[in-house]
Amino acid sequence: MSACSSLRADVIFVVDSSGSIESSNFRNVRSFVANVVDAFDISSDKVRVGLIEFSDDAYVEFDLEEYSNKRSIQAAIAAIPYYRSGQQTRVLLYASLFRQKQADKKQANKKQR
Repeated sequence: MSACSSLRADVIFVVDSSGSIESSNFRNVRSFVANVVDAFDISSDKVRVGLIEFSDDAYVEFDLEEYSNKRSIQAAIAAIPYYRSGQQTRVLLYASLFRQKQADKKQANKKQR
C-alpha cells in the first residue's frame, strides 16, 4: 500500500474484542488496523486516528487528539487489550460514537474562541 500523502481525514477504527472474536482473529484485526494506519500520512493537520474498542462496554483506547505520529499510534494499536467479554454491539457503538461526537464539539468550540 502506498502512503496517502495528500489525504486529510479523521479516521476512527471500531474494534470488536468481545467473546465472539477469538484471540487469533483479534491479533489479525490489530494487524489490519496497523497496516491501514501505515498507509496514512499521520499528523495533526493531515490524518488523525482514533480507536474505539468494545466488548461488554465501549472503550476509547485513543482519540483523534492523542497521537500525532505514526510510531505512537502503531505502539498504541499493539497495546490494545483483548477483553473477551460480552457483546452488546449496537448499544456500545452508539455510545462510543456519541462520546467521540461530544469530544469533537468541545474541540471545535476551543478553536472558535
